[in-house]
Amino acid sequence: IASVSASKTLNIGPEYSSAKSAVVNFSQSLAQEFRNKPVTVNCISPGLVYTDMVRDIMCETYGVKFEAGDDVINKVISERFYPNLVMGLPSVDEISGLVWYLCSEQAKHITGQNFVIDSGYSLCDYVKGSVE
Repeated sequence: IASVSASKTLNIGPEYSSAKSAVVNFSQSLAQEFRNKPVTVNCISPGLVYTDMVRDIMCETYGVKFEAGDDVINKVISERFYPNLVMGLPSVDEISGLVWYLCSEQAKHITGQNFVIDSGYSLCDYVKGSVE
């Protein structure tokens, strides 16, 4: 698992983005190393993921009540902190779903890829703050 910061640097320190870029590069190098073998190597680069911790921090930061519901909280996060194209964050289940798929027989011809799951954040023109 890498991070969206491998391709869109964040203001949380160059060492984090550099390390995540190295994970992507290492994965692609391993995919080449294992050519002609029944092994695939891929990378997943999530952006901000909707977890209980993210929800709690964002509700406290922006004064949103938990009772408002996930849709409202996601909209506030997307408008005020993490600009993205779908006005919401992926869940842990969405990230793990891709992991399971990439481990399945159906994905046996997918290797050397970096899958960015960031709700379109990396395509936005501006950043309002650190996302991880």
